Amino acid sequence: MNILPRDKQIAIVAALTEGCSICATERLTGIHRDTIMRLGVRVRDGCAALHDEMIRFVQVNRLELDELWSYVGKKQRKVKPTDPADLGDQYVFIGIDATRKAIISYLVGKRNFSVRMASRRFTRLTNGFSKKLENHVAAVSLYVAHFNLCRVHEALRITPAMAIGITDHIWTIGELDDRRAY
Repeated sequence: MNILPRDKQIAIVAALTEGCSICATERLTGIHRDTIMRLGVRVRDGCAALHDEMIRFVQVNRLELDELWSYVGKKQRKVKPTDPADLGDQYVFIGIDATRKAIISYLVGKRNFSVRMASRRFTRLTNGFSKKLENHVAAVSLYVAHFNLCRVHEALRITPAMAIGITDHIWTIGELDDRRAY
């Protein structure tokens, strides 16, 4: 089993957190896309565990909920009855602390039909998608960890994790990489 050097792992995670596609990350780092996706799944596991460990008993005055549409493999209208259940529309449900901007909770899954967004103004088409659900969940988990711990919020001038009091500094990609479960 090949183990990527730490600097390559950090470069890959940094590229993915900046919104680079798998192909662009492959070109930038020289690492094959299959290796990048395997690292992404390990990142998912570590980031999800880190989020569950750190975001506990957080007091929130007002929680904002959001629902984001995406798809895995192909759009729902193209899904056949014989296709796996993971294909098609997927939604990311997010709970955000309204004042401190921390993502408190998130879930990736099929839509709960009693939860609807009535306004078309918030609906967008997407030009990026995952071929597998585990890669899609990995991307969301990495985004949440990076958003809460590494990214300084423009209005707050600190990270959301600092604002809710679960860390005292801005995390680097290296620190995020160190906390992942392998």
